[in-house]
Amino acid sequence: MPGKLLCFTQKGKHNRLHIAIGKLFISKFGKFIVPNEFASNNGIPGPGKNFIELLSFLDNTLKQFIFSDSATLAMQSEIVPSFAKMKLVPSQDPVSAVPFKTQFYNDLLSRMNYCMILGNYFANSMMHYQADFIKIDKRAFHLCCGYWLLLQSIITLNMAVHYSNGVSSVNAKEKEQKINTILKSIQNWMQALELDHLSFIEDTDFHALRKLFFQHLHQFKIEISHLPEFVDILPDELYFPLSPEKLELHLKKKNERAQHLGVPYCAQIIRNPHSTLCYEPDGEAINLLFLAIQKMYASPNAERMQFLFYYNHEFGIVDLLDVNVNKKENIIEIINIHSGSATAQYFFLKKLIEKLKLISCEHRVLACQANILTEQVAMATYPYALSSMVAKVDFIDLCKSICVQPFFMDVGHPEGRYLDPIKVIWFPFAALGSKSILFTPNLKHMQEKLVERYGKAPAEDKFRQYERMYNLYEDPKQKEPSSYYIDYRRRRLGHEMEGSDPLASITLVRLKNLDEKQLETLNSMLPEEAKVPRISFKDVVMTTEERHLFAVEKIKRELGATENGQAMRRAAAGFCTMHKFRFLVDAFRKIPNCDDHPLRIADGNKAFTPLHLALKNDLDKRAVYLIQAGLTEHDFAKENKEKMSARTYIDKALPTSQIYRNSLLTKLLKK
Repeated sequence: MPGKLLCFTQKGKHNRLHIAIGKLFISKFGKFIVPNEFASNNGIPGPGKNFIELLSFLDNTLKQFIFSDSATLAMQSEIVPSFAKMKLVPSQDPVSAVPFKTQFYNDLLSRMNYCMILGNYFANSMMHYQADFIKIDKRAFHLCCGYWLLLQSIITLNMAVHYSNGVSSVNAKEKEQKINTILKSIQNWMQALELDHLSFIEDTDFHALRKLFFQHLHQFKIEISHLPEFVDILPDELYFPLSPEKLELHLKKKNERAQHLGVPYCAQIIRNPHSTLCYEPDGEAINLLFLAIQKMYASPNAERMQFLFYYNHEFGIVDLLDVNVNKKENIIEIINIHSGSATAQYFFLKKLIEKLKLISCEHRVLACQANILTEQVAMATYPYALSSMVAKVDFIDLCKSICVQPFFMDVGHPEGRYLDPIKVIWFPFAALGSKSILFTPNLKHMQEKLVERYGKAPAEDKFRQYERMYNLYEDPKQKEPSSYYIDYRRRRLGHEMEGSDPLASITLVRLKNLDEKQLETLNSMLPEEAKVPRISFKDVVMTTEERHLFAVEKIKRELGATENGQAMRRAAAGFCTMHKFRFLVDAFRKIPNCDDHPLRIADGNKAFTPLHLALKNDLDKRAVYLIQAGLTEHDFAKENKEKMSARTYIDKALPTSQIYRNSLLTKLLKK
């Protein structure tokens, strides 16, 4: 059963809290009425009604739903999982008892809907009368506001649990949309609670209830990702959130690869695993980040670091921070990139800056709201993907491209106003360079940005290259899931976590589903000795060597290459992804050394070797990987038709280039 209903017994302490809040609310604010500007709904007494009447209606509606007796709770606990197990809808039900259960289920949803509307009346009315209520009793105002927001969240979470388990005639996609809408509503209410009221609330029973709710919400988010009907909508690696534990493993591998290839990159995660906040940046997490920065400042040889910072819980906001201690000027330089557009970034930076004042050193903060986030489930993938890109950018260069502070709205202000500027320099996402265009969550907009940067004809070529390299796809009718660059990165992380490479995963299952035309296409890409016979597909199993041969031929076709040397040169020049480049190098290095070896053979016109092309295109990692393959060393001094050797490229490299910054590459070429 995905999720768990959060229901209270009539004698429980949470029911006592509800009664106490009700009495406090009525004694302080009961004479007020619901403002007429709030429309009535479904016959619920709202506009123009006294708060006492509204609270009475809420209490009656909550009976047998959330503040229930043991019999009703038992009924709910039996019905919800049984519906999930039977996967019944009313018209399909052969069991005579189910119509009664279905009616009970529908009644519950109706009560929840009424309670949600009532909760809105209370929350909106509290904000409407905020100035008056604070004058009457500020503590009571914040406690009551916080409680109505929390109760509203509990009610809607229960609705989500019922939707995910109960009888419903909606399809999986509609069900997913309903649940996502509910979770977004809860996020908004938790934002208001944590930012505007939580710091004023001292009631221990309230905090205990909020903690219990957080545990239920957190568990529901974990379990909902494993629902079969949801998993069928998207591939597994796209639907499942990237947990901090998995992200830690990926960062470890990424750090090791960077060190092996001489790339100046080192990343780590900063988070408070015990955070019970949903929106507001966690104070303990900010303190851990501050301590890490303080440690860097105290170290005489601190290297530039990338921090993936969790604002609060593991499915919440994750930002990227690039931190460098400029010893020459005695300045701490911080770059912060937020993939979405949340106001929480404002409060995070404000708190971090206050902390940094404790260090006797000047600090400068550059920040960006990228506004590229498409799905909450991809939140942790963005900073992971951006971290190596930002590590290549100089702080001083980003300072040359500035913009105004985003318009952060003060949601707690009764009339609504923008928050005051903070001591931060803001820069546009495009300042990170041409690769930032890849993160655009709209292919049409991506094409427009490419035209702006490269011109029409080159932009069309570049876009087709990106489409092929990263499997970009967008259904204009929105019937099929789109696939953007971030989805490609998520798929790659999924394959890496499974320990498999999709390039070599030509499995029995995939082969037996091939039709005659597909089989013909497959065989056209394979050498004669590896062709798949036209026999029962159930008997077809390719060896590891055959799978690798297929993968090599597949990459060659994607690169438009007719022979191995041409494919290697195009891969070295950046016309395929890094993991496909590595795959080709590892495959070709097994070929015995010879003058026309794919890893070193030059093209006939300009005499460019793969190493020349990697260096010419400032692809330091590819250049190092080629050298480490062990077959290019005696070509270091060989010149192409442009009178450039591998060593010359390094000697003439600009200080801002990646091949210049890669000390390992220089060391390897100067041997």
